Amino acid sequence: MQSTLKPTRVSARPSRRLLTLGALSLLGYATVWACSPSSEAPPTTVTPPTPTIAISNSASLSGQQGTTQTSTITLTRGGNYTGTVSLAASGAPAGVTVTLTPTTLSGTTLTSTLSAVIGATATPTTAGSITVTATGSGVSSATATVPITVTAAPSPDFTLSPATANATVVQGQASAATAFTLARLNSYAGDVVLSASGLPTGVTAAFTQPGTGSAGSVVFTALSTAGTGTYPITITASGPNTTAKTATVSLVVQSTPTVVLGLTPPTLSLAQGANGTTSIAITRTNITGDVTLTAENVPQGVTAAFTPAATSGTTSSLALSVGGSVTPGVYTITVRGTATGATAGTATVTLTVTQAQGYSLSAGAASVQQGSTGTSIVNFTRSGGFAGAVTLAATNLPTGVTASFSPNNTTGNSSTLTFTATGSAAAGSYTVTVTGTATGLANVTTTVSLTVTSSGGGSGNINWTFCDTEDFPLWFAVQQGSGAWTRITPTGTTTRIYSFNMSGNGGVAYAQSISSGGVGVVVQYLSQDEITYGGTAECVTNPAKKTLTGTVAGLSAGQSATVMVGNGSGSASTNGAVSVSNVPFGTTDLLATRSAFNLTTLSFAPDRAIIRRNVNFASAITPTLDFAGGDSFALTSAPYTIANANGEPLQITTGFLTSNGTAGNFVSALNSTTNPATVYGVPLAQTQNGDLHQILAFAYTTSGTNTSSRGMTQYNRELSARTLTLGATLNLPTLTSLGSTPYVRYSATGTWQSDYPHSVGVGYTRAVSGANSWTLTVSRTYAGNGASNYSLVMPDFSGVAGFNTAWGMGSGTTDVAITASGVSSGFNTGTGIWSEGGFFRFASRTTTISP
Repeated sequence: MQSTLKPTRVSARPSRRLLTLGALSLLGYATVWACSPSSEAPPTTVTPPTPTIAISNSASLSGQQGTTQTSTITLTRGGNYTGTVSLAASGAPAGVTVTLTPTTLSGTTLTSTLSAVIGATATPTTAGSITVTATGSGVSSATATVPITVTAAPSPDFTLSPATANATVVQGQASAATAFTLARLNSYAGDVVLSASGLPTGVTAAFTQPGTGSAGSVVFTALSTAGTGTYPITITASGPNTTAKTATVSLVVQSTPTVVLGLTPPTLSLAQGANGTTSIAITRTNITGDVTLTAENVPQGVTAAFTPAATSGTTSSLALSVGGSVTPGVYTITVRGTATGATAGTATVTLTVTQAQGYSLSAGAASVQQGSTGTSIVNFTRSGGFAGAVTLAATNLPTGVTASFSPNNTTGNSSTLTFTATGSAAAGSYTVTVTGTATGLANVTTTVSLTVTSSGGGSGNINWTFCDTEDFPLWFAVQQGSGAWTRITPTGTTTRIYSFNMSGNGGVAYAQSISSGGVGVVVQYLSQDEITYGGTAECVTNPAKKTLTGTVAGLSAGQSATVMVGNGSGSASTNGAVSVSNVPFGTTDLLATRSAFNLTTLSFAPDRAIIRRNVNFASAITPTLDFAGGDSFALTSAPYTIANANGEPLQITTGFLTSNGTAGNFVSALNSTTNPATVYGVPLAQTQNGDLHQILAFAYTTSGTNTSSRGMTQYNRELSARTLTLGATLNLPTLTSLGSTPYVRYSATGTWQSDYPHSVGVGYTRAVSGANSWTLTVSRTYAGNGASNYSLVMPDFSGVAGFNTAWGMGSGTTDVAITASGVSSGFNTGTGIWSEGGFFRFASRTTTISP
């Protein structure tokens, strides 16, 4: 707006002037200043604010076909504009109708609601827009753009859901119904039909169809011939104007309800008047009710009772009571288990009825020195289930000899008979009668061959000593060169010392009680040095012993511990107590190892060890042997190649010898053909002078009941990659029967083999309770280092004082084991001590012979 004042000059006399203001239709104002002529100024122009309008939207629009979306349009006035503003919308996507409420804005109303109605056929778009235009009198128009996204409305459809993903049907039966739920989406109203696929042969499916509803179900029926197992069944729901829907049901076809019985043991041997029990394992197939047990074909005089007779569990027991008049024989009793709706199960127990209870006695020969004691083991063979106590008594004792039994009145299977001879007891051979008494049974007797020897011992340059009372000889004799055998009597009570003179080669023979109840006779032909060493070796091999207890820790599942003190040993498969038996008295070393058995390689793989040196535990090993503790250390390993194994199965044993006499084994690889083999042992830093690893490897073959083996043992302080070369197969000697008078005797004649030049041994045993055994050994130095052949003949000791011919071999098939060895280096025959790198080879063969 412009204003002009006319005239612009005013005289001193007051006068009027006209002020013309243009375009005062808007709010505005003008200021006019009057000035004196002396301060006359040019005309003044005044510009009022420009009126404006602007609009904005609150949000972009987005919606599916068939929906309405809104946004708020806001008016902003400027320049003091108060006029009415009109709104209009344009540019909406096809199928979208836009309205503005209100379409005019006046006064204080500054907003309008834009409504976009998206038709069902509106074109989907992600880049649409609506333009809103605002107009008013005297102002420039304004626009605002409202983005709009149109998405397609979802089609009518449905989903299928089973109430459970699993179903079970039994052969010959129908399953429970498996329900399905249909969720109808976007007003889907089609008729839905269910079907099944993947059904196994012999199984059908019957449906309750959902139709236009929201639920259905299926029932599976299996023929009795339907295959058992688990099958994935596909359930398909089909309806118009949409894709089919599927769900999977895991169908388990179970076998027909049955009862299966198992008896442990399936056989019972009972004497007349005795009772016995067999456990019954009940295997149920699709049965939850009671199984009723009955016994059939029970012989007269035998009663059968079940505990329980009807059970919903899986176990029971059958007690059979045999009357005293039941005829001995073999009977088959059928146990039947029945259950409602199930196939009955049967099992049989074979009952052998024997004669009434009883027992027999047997005892080995005994020898006692004047003023000392001697023992014999009395063995009980019980029959007919007899388990009662037996009281023993000895009669026909020689003057000056008494007898005692430990234990007596025993329910066990053996008792130790101890003879005590006074210094005046007459030396000689006697037959002592042992009588057993038991309640309700007739007395039983056996005899013991007792030899009383003179208290006078021998003297000489050789002292052959026995330290283990269980191995004290019944008789001992020596042979100088090829001369006559001479009996030697011992001295000592806690040990047995046989003293004699020996110059050059000679023989040593002795008889001992053995575990079979018989007598073992040992005959050795050796050089003087070998006899000297052999006399001390008995106490190294069989020293006086004690048993120690201890505690192991640091074992995990699947691991075990082996504890060795001296040549005594014990083991534990869990953390806790361990017992170590056959521990020699005196100062020795302890070696404990931790191992895990590998089922793939059939071997024990040790990983940690504990060594405690110079120990002499009285009864308990302290402190705890903790494989996670401070004195535990990791083992080392090395590959050992076994040459000349010829692909035969191998056994490899790692031992560890200390200067104090500990001989502990680490690991054995059973029936392994792995070659090289991994050998475990003590790291060099944990060893000291005198320590040696003893690596023993042998290969073997079998033919029927006979075996052949070849082996080698080597001694080294440090484990490292090494090769052990096995020798040749051992040749069988010629075995000859020498008759049966005064007892069965045999000879073995063979050729010395270059791989085994040191010694040959032949052992004779019979697999009969109470049988005797004989072992003969000859060294190469005895036979002569230049000799090509050896000959081992069982001596006839019948003319040697104190020898009992009942100790000879009995008639019948006899098992023969032939062994040979060859020490190549590193062994001191005088001390029996090995040195670094020492080794020897050995071999064995077995066969049989009859007199």
